[in-house]
Amino acid sequence: MFKVVIADDEKIIREGLSQLIEWENIDCELIAIKRNGRDTLEIVKDLNQPTPDIIITDIRMPLMNGLDLIKKTYQYNKNIIFIVLSGYNDFEYAKTAMAYGVKYYLLKPTSEDEIHAILKEACRDVINKRRVTEAKNIAHVRSINKGQHSEIINNMLAVIDKNIANPELSLKWIANNIMYMNEDYLGKQFKKEMKENFSDYLRKKKINLAKELLLTQQEKNIYEIFAMLGFNINTRYFSQVFKKQTGLTPSAYRKKHS
Repeated sequence: MFKVVIADDEKIIREGLSQLIEWENIDCELIAIKRNGRDTLEIVKDLNQPTPDIIITDIRMPLMNGLDLIKKTYQYNKNIIFIVLSGYNDFEYAKTAMAYGVKYYLLKPTSEDEIHAILKEACRDVINKRRVTEAKNIAHVRSINKGQHSEIINNMLAVIDKNIANPELSLKWIANNIMYMNEDYLGKQFKKEMKENFSDYLRKKKINLAKELLLTQQEKNIYEIFAMLGFNINTRYFSQVFKKQTGLTPSAYRKKHS
């Protein structure tokens, strides 16, 4: 399903849109309702939350207006589709939004049919953007030189480094939220170039980082170290994996090497 966020400072508009639209009938899921651009941007930036596919936003909002929201969002994710809500007096603002690449514009007040129609178009755009991204990634893979990692694998490695503390970090999460590629294909390509499965690579990387952090972050307890590696919930599992790989529990490892 396509994930949608509504951003509008008028309560009647927020509630009206959320209740008016039969989201499931158009294969959409409303994941958040915000009253300003700043809070909406936090959803885009927060890697622990689902990434929105579509944002329906007002132009005039406190803390951060719709134009700034669009501009800043595209710094993080250019695949998000915006639908701009506006009144007659905001037409110049809407033109600026379109200059940023926004295609969809709704004039307040709007009807249920208009919203449904424009959401369906936006969903088709999301699919097309995903296909373009996947095609580019596949092209990069096919054009790699021998002995070098493809751009797609380099991108994956960078994503792992950047999101190592994210509990959701996995091959599936990267495929669905970052690369927009088939998970099986991505996994096979990773193994082909890295000579090991994604899960094995990620586990070894976290073990090595844990060993380093246990010795360099002495002021932090074991559970804080685990949280830095995305194991803030399943600490027992990671302790078992750590001991299996090193022969020592995390606390014993720290004591022995300190």
